Amino acid sequence: MTTEARFERQLPAVLEDLYLGPTPDYRDEVLTAATAKRQRPAWTFPGRWLPMADIATRPTLVPRLPWRSIGAALVVLALLFALAVAYIGSRSTKVPPPFGPARNGQIVFAANGDIFTGDPVAGTSRAIVTGPEMDGNPRFSRDGTHVAFMRQVAGATDSFDLVVADADGSDLKILSPTPLDTDNPFEWSPDGSYIVFTDTEFRVVRFDATGANAPVPLVDNAYIQTGEFRPPDGRQILYEPQDLTSGAGSGVDHGHALWVMNSDGSGKRVLYDIPPDQVAQNGDFSRVSYSPDGTKIVFTMAPAGDTSQLRVFVMNADGTDVHPVTNEAGSWVETDPAWSPDGMSIAFDRWRQNQTTLEWQIQPLGIVSAGGGDVKSVGATPVSDGAWFDYSPDGTALISIPATILGAPYPTTNVQPTTIDTRTGEARTLDWPVGSVLTWQRLAP
Repeated sequence: MTTEARFERQLPAVLEDLYLGPTPDYRDEVLTAATAKRQRPAWTFPGRWLPMADIATRPTLVPRLPWRSIGAALVVLALLFALAVAYIGSRSTKVPPPFGPARNGQIVFAANGDIFTGDPVAGTSRAIVTGPEMDGNPRFSRDGTHVAFMRQVAGATDSFDLVVADADGSDLKILSPTPLDTDNPFEWSPDGSYIVFTDTEFRVVRFDATGANAPVPLVDNAYIQTGEFRPPDGRQILYEPQDLTSGAGSGVDHGHALWVMNSDGSGKRVLYDIPPDQVAQNGDFSRVSYSPDGTKIVFTMAPAGDTSQLRVFVMNADGTDVHPVTNEAGSWVETDPAWSPDGMSIAFDRWRQNQTTLEWQIQPLGIVSAGGGDVKSVGATPVSDGAWFDYSPDGTALISIPATILGAPYPTTNVQPTTIDTRTGEARTLDWPVGSVLTWQRLAP
């Protein structure tokens, strides 16, 4: 009974084993292979045919963009672009400083009522302002970007307009609201923002170079020449009184004195009085100008005790340490001194008195060290009236014309200018019909 009882208890398990059958030895390998591979092709799954938004069971997470880094990169790119634009702009508008050596540009002059520019190296020239108007006495601004000139009012012989244009002759503007009574030479301010002009009544007026502002009177009974703005910024201007017999209440005769004022006309004061025994019979001061660094002033007056002569003198900008710079023996009249751009030399016209006939005989232009010493002759002997000349911006040459051309505002007879090598003294004639003063355009190095 006991044996039968144990069998009955085990019978369900035995039946189950018989139902399932024996387990093959390779079952595990079959299960592994079956779970590692899809049982049907991927194209049969619903996601290949239905929009994923309809069957997705959870949202898809999008990576977060680094907006702060992207913004910083954009700012850096914008700054680099701005710097590139500024650099390109500065390259295209680079101008030379108003004083000191610069690169040589074109030479501007007038002929037969038109304005021309010329290339002294190639020897060529071309008109930049033409028309029926009579234009003359052109002058480049010190930065070389503009040219100003005098235009004769139609039908009048003693009425002129002050005109300014771009360096190529374009964009003309008349600066004088009413005609001027002379075509006297004028002077640009160092920064090119205004021009000073002296009329026949010896009134000095300041003209805005843009024409936007009305002219401003600076001083009466005086005149201003080229080179009388003090470097480097022109905040002071030299001037010579005209028929002024007393100054600043001092009770001293200032009929032969050099004065200085601020560029707005304020602060007028005597800088230097010529001693009575040095007031030359042939004139005084001549072409007064500051040295390129603004520390010295060159002018002419008679040597002490001999008023028949006229010599080149230099003094400090405050009127001290006045001394001659030429040492040639004999009697000389030296006029129109001009500084070289580097301030190391001074060029000038000169006449020597023949001790037998007592006549004054023109000599070649002279160049002397600014510190004084021997004079070097350069170029051919000018006409008896001497030469008008201007230094090249780099100081290696002078441009010269006979001074007789300056006697008439727009002469019908022109002259040929010459360039003079300041080192060798050799001269070269240019085939240009010049009827006015000339100025050399300054360009950035």
